[in-house]
Amino acid sequence: MEAYHYWTILGLILIGFELLNPKTILLVLGGACLFAAVFAFKLPDNFLFQALAFVISGAILLVVSKQYLKKGLKK
Repeated sequence: MEAYHYWTILGLILIGFELLNPKTILLVLGGACLFAAVFAFKLPDNFLFQALAFVISGAILLVVSKQYLKKGLKK
């Protein structure tokens, strides 16, 4: 199996767990895994870029989701 298979499977599992237990962090981690899977598909031998893509996309998704949740709770 290629590295992007692992990232995709982990992302889908985390998103599935998020559906069972609605916590924002699992959705953020699942989305970050799927974003890292794209990097793993493009750069299969460079794990550093895959990990950086996971960390950076996770941080961006966390900030965006927190702003979205705050906006949704005010309504």
